[in-house]
Amino acid sequence: MEELRRLVPDVVQTITHGVKFVSSNDRLSLLFRVIGFGATRIVVPWNFPKGCGPAFLTQFMTNDSSAYDEYHCLKHLNNLAIFYNDHLQQAILR
Repeated sequence: MEELRRLVPDVVQTITHGVKFVSSNDRLSLLFRVIGFGATRIVVPWNFPKGCGPAFLTQFMTNDSSAYDEYHCLKHLNNLAIFYNDHLQQAILR
């Protein structure tokens, strides 16, 4: 799980770079690359919590009750999604 967390900043940077870039033109500090191709709206999807998904519950099944939240979902998978989504949102707002 820690290895995945270390990858999050690079993944988020790649996503935000695809949406925006800093212009060399001083008048425009930020241009939206995809808008330049005619897009009028940009949707950046977040990562859905996977800890409640049947396939993930089966694959990562454990007898450790502390691994599950009150909804019987795997906490570590949902926490990873929250971690990623927080980083993505912060990057988009910059």
